[in-house]
Amino acid sequence: MTKNPEALARQQKRTQMRREQVLAAAEQCFQREGFHAASVNRIAAEAGMSVGHVYRHFDNKEDIILTLCERKFADYISHTPRLAVHTKMDTDAVVDTALDDFDWLVDPVQARYVMDVFAESGRSEQINSIVADQDYRLRHNARVLLEPYFPPERPEELECRVEMLVLVLEGLMMRTVANPEGDKARLKLAFRHLMRAILQ
Repeated sequence: MTKNPEALARQQKRTQMRREQVLAAAEQCFQREGFHAASVNRIAAEAGMSVGHVYRHFDNKEDIILTLCERKFADYISHTPRLAVHTKMDTDAVVDTALDDFDWLVDPVQARYVMDVFAESGRSEQINSIVADQDYRLRHNARVLLEPYFPPERPEELECRVEMLVLVLEGLMMRTVANPEGDKARLKLAFRHLMRAILQ
């Protein structure tokens, strides 16, 4: 018997809620224990459900990891410097734009998670593909931000500055992981100086 649309919608909503419950539990486990140490059994216990219920929503642990990696990197890209249109602004305005999401980039939990995904990409072709796709998007955002400041007849200069900006952004997260108790105000000032250098 075919379910009516309302019943089907309720079932889909419950299924999505269960998936989100598993993902939230998995993220907690991965942050505490890392991708490899956290088992499906531990994820199920954290989610307050049986292992069988977890497997109803995800094929295996890698399926969970892939889903979280896609989300985390989409979140990462959304917190990197970007402009909606190609517009040349005052240098200070560009630097301020780049600093809009500074606190997210130097949040120890977020930084450690993104670095874990980078590490995992060396062991999983699927995760490596996600990382490569997000790297392309990050470089695109950097190019849109910087393109108005460099003459079109010197594309190599623009690409060099794009790489510099990506290095700075990823370096920020690495510094945060290496020194989570570091002086954020000093790091922010260093980032401001580096952004000015990139724009010159």
